[in-house]
Formats: sequence, C-alpha cells, structure tokens
Amino acid sequence: MRVGTVTSRQTASRIAIAAWLTLFGVGCSRKPPRPPIDEQFLSAFMERQRLRVESYDRMTPPIHANLLFISIDTTRADHLGCYGADSGASPTIDAFAVESILFENAFTVMPTTLPSHAAIMTSLYPAELGVINNHDSVPAAALTLAERLQNSGFVTAAFVSALPLRAEAGLNQGFATYMTPDSPEAPGDLAVDRATAWIEANHDQRFFAFVHMFDPHTWYSAPESDRAIFDVEAESLPAEREWVKDRAWFTPERVAETRRAYDAEIHYADSQVARLLQTLETNGLADSTIVVLVSDHGETLDEELAVHGYAFDHGEFLNRRELRIPFILHLPAAFALAPARQAELVSTLDLMPTLLELLGAPPRPPMNGQSLVPLLRGQTYVPERIVAQRRDIRRSEGAPITGLEFAVIDANWHWIQSDNRAIELFSNDDPDQRTNVGADHADVVTDFDVYLRRWRTVFGYPIWQPGSARVDPVLKKGLESLGYTGGDDE
Repeated sequence: MRVGTVTSRQTASRIAIAAWLTLFGVGCSRKPPRPPIDEQFLSAFMERQRLRVESYDRMTPPIHANLLFISIDTTRADHLGCYGADSGASPTIDAFAVESILFENAFTVMPTTLPSHAAIMTSLYPAELGVINNHDSVPAAALTLAERLQNSGFVTAAFVSALPLRAEAGLNQGFATYMTPDSPEAPGDLAVDRATAWIEANHDQRFFAFVHMFDPHTWYSAPESDRAIFDVEAESLPAEREWVKDRAWFTPERVAETRRAYDAEIHYADSQVARLLQTLETNGLADSTIVVLVSDHGETLDEELAVHGYAFDHGEFLNRRELRIPFILHLPAAFALAPARQAELVSTLDLMPTLLELLGAPPRPPMNGQSLVPLLRGQTYVPERIVAQRRDIRRSEGAPITGLEFAVIDANWHWIQSDNRAIELFSNDDPDQRTNVGADHADVVTDFDVYLRRWRTVFGYPIWQPGSARVDPVLKKGLESLGYTGGDDE
C-alpha cells in the first residue's frame, strides 16, 4: 500500500475522532501530556469498527422491550453453577442462565467498582474517561447508556448499594431516579425493594432499571440463613483483607470458611435476583423485558496469600479470577434467538452497543465496544483483544507491589505486564493460571508488548480534561470504611 494512501486514511480517522468529540461540544484537550497517537493503530481500529457496522443488517427489534440491568459486584464467574461451580451458591441465576444466552469468556476492563461500571455504561475505557479510582467521576460530556435510552423515550431509574456508585460519581447521568443508600453500603434487599416498587409503578411505560448489589464485596457478612447453608459461623469475614499483616490468622480452616462466606454472599444476592425476576412475572413484564446480569469484576480469594501476603480483595492483580465475569443475557421470545452458550471472547465494553441494538436505540459514537448481535444471529463476528488495567499503586501505600499493571487477552493467551514484576503469559487452556509460559513463547510476549504500547497511545489517556484531584474528606472516610485505601483515598 502506498504511503500516501495510508496517510490519507490516517487523517480521515483523526477527523472522524474529532467529529465524535464535536458531537458532545468538547475539544481534544488531554491531560496528563500524552505521547503522539499511533495513527496507523487508530486508523486500523476505526476501519474495523466501520466494517462491523456496514457488514451486516442492523437488527430491527421485534418489540419495544424494556431493560432490567442487574450488576452483582465482585462476583467471580467460576463461583456460579452455570459457569461450573458446585457450591450451590446460585440456584436462581443457574436456572435463569438455562433460558438465556451465557457468554463463557466475558472480561472486565478494570477490576475496580466505579471504573468498571463507568466503562460498562459508556463503552469507553476507564483511562479515556479519566476514571481510574473510586474517588473519580465520569465526565459530564460522556454519553451514558441511560442518557441514550432516555433520549429514546425510556423512563430511567437506578438503585445502587454502595458509595463508589454515588450520584456525584457521574453515573447518574440520564437517570431520572437515582437512589443510593444512606450509608457507605447496604444489603442488596434495599436496592431491590426500591427497584421492585419502581417497576410496579412504571410497568405501563417503557423503562430502563439498573439494580446494583454490593454483597459479595468484602467484608463477607451474609444473613445468618445464608451463612448456615454454607456452614459459616462468623458474622463477618475475613479478619483483614488486601495486604494482610497477620498471616497467622489465615489457617487452612479459616481460609476455607472465608471462601464459603464469599459463596454465602453470592447466595444472598442470588435470592434478590429471584425477587426481581418474580416482579417481572407478577406485573406481566417477563415477555417484554430484556434482562442482563453481569458483575463489574471478580475477586482474589487466597490465591496470592502465600506469595504476596494478599487475600480476599481485588484491584491489584489482573489475573483471570479478577477479570473474568458472568455475563448472561435473557431475551423475550419475540426476538427468536434461542438460549445458547457463547464461547467467543467479549468484554464489558460490548454491553452498551449490544443493548442499544436490541432496544432499537441509535448507536451514536463514541463507543469502543461492538454489538454482539451479529454473534447471536450467527453472522460474522471478529473479537477484539481485550486490554485491562489497574490503578497506579503508589509507594506511599506501603504495598509490596507498586506502579501500573496491564493485561492483554485474546482467544489463546492472557498476558500481564507490571511495572515491577516479571512478565506473565498464561495459556487459556490453563484457567487457574498456574504456569507462566512466557519464557517459552517470546514471540507472543513481544507481540503483546508492542500491541499494548500502541494501544496506550490511542486509548490510554483522558478524552476530556480531568477534574480536580482533591478527594472530599467525607468521601475518603466512606471509602475507607469499605476497605478502600491507597489510590482510592489520596
């Protein structure tokens, strides 16, 4: 291909990006200073996006469906029965999955509550939004799923269970009703009580209801009835989390009980899902409502305890246990898309474009994910590599690992690059990621390294100018009560 041709396409791509931003009345001011954009990488991405849109007939939805969006925080896919677990923690979700489309290989792009939900609701990477910590906020110029659906005539409401998703964090954009607890966190039944009442009051309108439950997040303190099922005596576990100071507390018996306590929390959340689904049935909405169930990220249990002294937390490692999430989509019978298990690689960025197409709402850019409707209809689907990142861990936090960490995932490999740890490469045939095979596949390591460097020039910096870095002291105290420290309180 002639250089001149490439240059013209690169220029067209940059013009298109600028046009996207102009739609929202914003400029391309970006802070912190960024390296030059890899225009060839950007041009290739935009060409793939263009071909995706032009290569298939966009679905005309058979009905004007509602949307119930359920997010269960901190839920590992491999702890649900429909994803292979045998604990019995998720009977409702398992039955729901049988009648739905289950994505076996769905991944989040960041294992932290607010950044992950921000990516879900905008189809933009956390770095593009400038939302890397739970104390950040989504820019007002970002166009959320709720805003898009509200503009299409939906009545909208959100019912959240924890401080990271407070209204001031910006995810309230587009929600006419946005209900949060009066404390840093609340059991899921409060959000579900509010959501069921709202759905009943608005059953005769086209609605979008978002329900967030925080229960599987530490501390694990499920109701006694759920704990009894899993033989958990302690009301709250573990004694400490993240970078633990008293490793002696973590005996094999206590670790096992704490793992069961995590499953008890999932079981409690599962019972609240049952209430939501029953509300749809009772109000005659089951045949006219799309239901999607996901998590924002997974959880490290005791896998890093021996090596790093880290346990029962998330956000510091980008392994499969933290990035792989449940993603289950239930469609009314009118869509004529049979229940199935999809093995293709998908990410949380794909949620919004998929839902917009199923709901008949305009797929207005910018969006970095792709609609999964072609995959569901047996048409051509080409997955993108998934890039995930964690926040920058500062030396002042006193953690044994510091700096940035990124992961790149494709259909065969899961590659992790950290500022001060050795490169890790795991085959996807090793789901527990026990064997680092990077030394045996230098070509793969090099390929992923080059890909990440190029990706970061395009997607690794804020589109909109970040706001003040100062953290409100009341917010800081509330996040600390939930166990967030370091980067989430500085």
